[in-house]
Amino acid sequence: MPNVTISISEHLLEKVRRYAAQRGTSLNRLIREHLEELVGLEKEHLEKTLEELLELTEKHGGKIEEWKREELYEGRV
Repeated sequence: MPNVTISISEHLLEKVRRYAAQRGTSLNRLIREHLEELVGLEKEHLEKTLEELLELTEKHGGKIEEWKREELYEGRV
């Protein structure tokens, strides 16, 4: 597994080390899990958005309809 070097303040480093120790884990593991979660959430969000787009496409038969301004604002007043 490759190593990565990051720069953080001494103050933050000490706080994060205490946080990890309180949870019985390492700083390395905390960072790795957080990064995995970030990437997973992004992928999950993209997949959900794509799914919603495909549902809309199916619902409207793949057609892009022209909207009229009056119809968009109808019933909003």
